Amino acid sequence: MDSDSDSGEGTSAVPRANRFKHQSYKKSLKEVHLPSALDLTKFDHDISDNESHFYLALQQWRQLNLSPAFIQFANKVDSLSISMPILLHNCGLGFNWKDIIDWWKGALDASDNEALIALLDLLNKLAHDLRTTLAPSYADLLEVLLRLLPQPISAPSLTALLATLSGLFRYLLVPSINLDLLDHMWCSFRAVLPTCNSDVQRAAAEVWGSVLRRLKSVARERAVILMAKNLEGIEDASTWMMIFACKSISQTLHTSAGSSIASLIDCHLTSDHPELSYTLLRHVLTALIHHCNGPEDFSVVASLIVDRFCAVSQTGGANHQDLQCVMQIASVICAVRQGSRLSTNHLIQLASRLASLPLDATSAFRNFEFYALGVPSFGLMLCGVLAELGWGGWKFVRLPTLLKATPTLLQAEHTLTLRLLASLQHSGKLGEVDIVWKRCVDRWIQIHLSSWEISDESVDHLYDIMSLSIFVDSLAPLLVPIIERALNTPTPEANWQASYANAAWVIGTCMQALSQCKSASWETQVDPSAWTAEIVEHWSWFDEVMIGLVALLEAW
Repeated sequence: MDSDSDSGEGTSAVPRANRFKHQSYKKSLKEVHLPSALDLTKFDHDISDNESHFYLALQQWRQLNLSPAFIQFANKVDSLSISMPILLHNCGLGFNWKDIIDWWKGALDASDNEALIALLDLLNKLAHDLRTTLAPSYADLLEVLLRLLPQPISAPSLTALLATLSGLFRYLLVPSINLDLLDHMWCSFRAVLPTCNSDVQRAAAEVWGSVLRRLKSVARERAVILMAKNLEGIEDASTWMMIFACKSISQTLHTSAGSSIASLIDCHLTSDHPELSYTLLRHVLTALIHHCNGPEDFSVVASLIVDRFCAVSQTGGANHQDLQCVMQIASVICAVRQGSRLSTNHLIQLASRLASLPLDATSAFRNFEFYALGVPSFGLMLCGVLAELGWGGWKFVRLPTLLKATPTLLQAEHTLTLRLLASLQHSGKLGEVDIVWKRCVDRWIQIHLSSWEISDESVDHLYDIMSLSIFVDSLAPLLVPIIERALNTPTPEANWQASYANAAWVIGTCMQALSQCKSASWETQVDPSAWTAEIVEHWSWFDEVMIGLVALLEAW
């Protein structure tokens, strides 16, 4: 008994693992992908020449699927597909493969989700068996399949649909030399994409990406142009198409990537909507750069872009718009991952061509921004907007021009200039400044504070000056007179209630700023006991003044 009791006490209950986890429909779609090329072609050599993949798949699905729609279809086509000759040539049975297609479409209309997967797989096998024999029914089959894309079918059914679409394209579209068929197919495919949700668009894009890989060069160029000329509404899907077409295994690019990107660049240079095609190019190039492991893997695309840039730049000003476009494209591959996917030779080529370009080709925006500051109010507001938006060219393009124009701006529009400089300093966007600029700001602030008197405008200036006080060498001698004049205000509370620009705020702010200065620079000018007595008697009701006094006494 004791031993039984002991063994029972030592046994712990193991919680049962939950094998069934709920997954939302939207989340399940994120895991849908076109099956790999190996999975799509693994049945190529499994049977003899006289056998039919369609018939073998039909027998397998008979064992797995009990859907009424599928069973009715299977009973009708069983005897017509026993062998490849019967499937292809009818052999006097009174039916042909077109009847099988009609029965398949009827079964699809009556099918549920269980039958849908089987029927889609069977059509894929039929396309593999009959190939271009199905060409007369290709348009009808494509229309039927594309109608399924926007419907809320299950993730396994969507995967089967993608595989079937890929099979139709592979066995009927790719072997065809008729570009009109490609145009018709793309129009049908493109028309249905905007009606699908984003995850289905991404999955369908994988199918079209595989098509771009398999097409011959002329057809591939045609397909890329068709896509790039009508991007509205399918921007994301088009990006995925190009990415899937260009990416390969092991962090490399597919052999067709060069021709696909070349066609896309050509279309961009002649596009009526270059902003859309540039966005497409930027997204695709960014994804490919992140995909590639090093300059060697990205060299095909990099060489293409660098060569195009050099060729266009050699024409001088004749193709100024084209030059701007290729410079934008080149800037992408230089910026993403800090240009680490460019070889030394590519960088040398770019640098040598940039150095030989006319100044107006590389400095159109610099000229604009320089002349914009000729109207100080507009130029300063433009600077503020660009800084607030986090524009990528702020540090190296816009900021140097602003710093260079600061002396003139302080004379012409000192209020806006102070406000902008204080905002930039507060947000950390002013960066490192040279000694010439520091001396300019120091001189202006000292002149301004030496004759400072309290008013609404001067208090606004003082607020901004405090943010720039680190650039003033001798701030303490300027603050002490301001504090003393403010302490002599006859009616402190009335002054505080009358305006935001009041003496109480000035005293508190200046005392806190004074406490940050070296005590040796102001201790001979300040009588702490007198200031303390004055503040305790007349200003103790205002928090900022008391905080400033405490900070000053601690720094004494």
